[in-house]
Amino acid sequence: MDKRTFIGMVEAGEPLIQQAIEAMREYHQAQDRGAPAEEVERLRLLAESLFQAVSDYQLRAVAKASRQGAASASLGCPSAVAPVRIPPLSPEARQPTAPLWCSPTCSHGLMIERESWRRLMIKPE
Repeated sequence: MDKRTFIGMVEAGEPLIQQAIEAMREYHQAQDRGAPAEEVERLRLLAESLFQAVSDYQLRAVAKASRQGAASASLGCPSAVAPVRIPPLSPEARQPTAPLWCSPTCSHGLMIERESWRRLMIKPE
């Protein structure tokens, strides 16, 4: 596939992704077999740097594709996407209306109640 398209750019990075996955696998195997700390750390750093390289490559590929307009053209995406229509909740899924005795914020009402109870408990007899 043409590397100027978005999909082509992603596919071009696949060998790097495979390398990063293999490096992570080697790191975990070294941990499991109780390899020396220096080897485990070296493998961890290698895996980490490869995954960072994958991330950097993908960011560059996406940025390049969006600058060239290849993302829309190669994927056949429309230039304007209609917003998603979210259906209304069914009556069973809705919360019941708040009772009249409830304060605007129930936590505020509860805080006032607790404070009055506290005052009653520490009030000298």
